[in-house]
Amino acid sequence: MCWGQDNREAAVRVPSTFWGNEMASANLEYKPIDASCNPYLAFGGLIAAGLDGIDRRLDPPQPLTVDPHRLSPEERDAIGVAPYPATVGHALDALEQDQVLTDALGGTLTTSYLAVRRSESEADPGTDEAHQRESHFVKY
Repeated sequence: MCWGQDNREAAVRVPSTFWGNEMASANLEYKPIDASCNPYLAFGGLIAAGLDGIDRRLDPPQPLTVDPHRLSPEERDAIGVAPYPATVGHALDALEQDQVLTDALGGTLTTSYLAVRRSESEADPGTDEAHQRESHFVKY
């Protein structure tokens, strides 16, 4: 979880603007979501996190200029770059523990979302990544 200017590997990328047309060419890329997500929930979560940062007057960390995967765990820890959860189960556990996002979703939606996604994840635990991708392709 990091951001960077012109860093294609960062979760949030701020591309360079066009010279002489800076105001009209400002752009921001948010990359941790894919086509299997609900875009309304994803962007609602992004807005909730942003508002929480504003409310708590949080400053963003320094931009990352290198591929975060090339950093050692010690280097990532030193600059506060954390990897995303490696499995759906870990991601759902993280969501369940995130007070900002669960408050934004509300109790009923949080409980329902977690139950549905956990049941999907547990329905066929022995499948490989290729099968899971195919399953998502057919669903979404």
